[in-house]
Amino acid sequence: MQLKKYGVALIAAACLSACDTAAPPATTLQPTSSDNTAYTLYFGGDILTMVDDSPSYVDAVLVSDGKIAFTGSKTDAETMAGNNITQVNLNGQTMLPGFVDAHSHVFAVGLQASVPNLLPPPDGTASSVSQLVELLQSSLTDAFYQPFVQKTGVIIGFGYDDAELDRYPTAADLDLVSTELPILIIHTSGHLSVANSKALEMLGIDSNTPDPS
Repeated sequence: MQLKKYGVALIAAACLSACDTAAPPATTLQPTSSDNTAYTLYFGGDILTMVDDSPSYVDAVLVSDGKIAFTGSKTDAETMAGNNITQVNLNGQTMLPGFVDAHSHVFAVGLQASVPNLLPPPDGTASSVSQLVELLQSSLTDAFYQPFVQKTGVIIGFGYDDAELDRYPTAADLDLVSTELPILIIHTSGHLSVANSKALEMLGIDSNTPDPS
């Protein structure tokens, strides 16, 4: 798209067809300018600001140094920018604000890098419960995993997928790795887990514990 060559950090252009909805009143941001400021002016398409809960459209966006300096009418934008301006006609394309991922489990990246990878192929090698057990046993011998185990006193594995295993892993399977250290393996979805007998003991869970409602 035409926008890419201008490298504007805070704006993304998408949707090649123009919207027929009438534009509500424009929203103006407080401009910051100087005599030497260079501007890029975007116009000629549906420019959606997402300033409030309803779709809010403006005629033009003025950008300086990778930041939005002004939104509003094209005439006002041109007046603010003066002669030091590059104009980009969107030619009916729709401009949207930069998308921000509000659902990222960044902490899990560090955890996953520090413990045995229990994912099935092609991202891992755990296609069976026996392979899963072998991978967990590496926590006891592999120097790479030793710092985590020594610091936490827990063996953790990440990424098992019961849909790709020969059967669902159990506490008895994890006891083959250790009955002295607590073990917890986390499902690839992050919403399920399996614990060994030591971990269940520490949690006060046994055969007499009632099932949760």
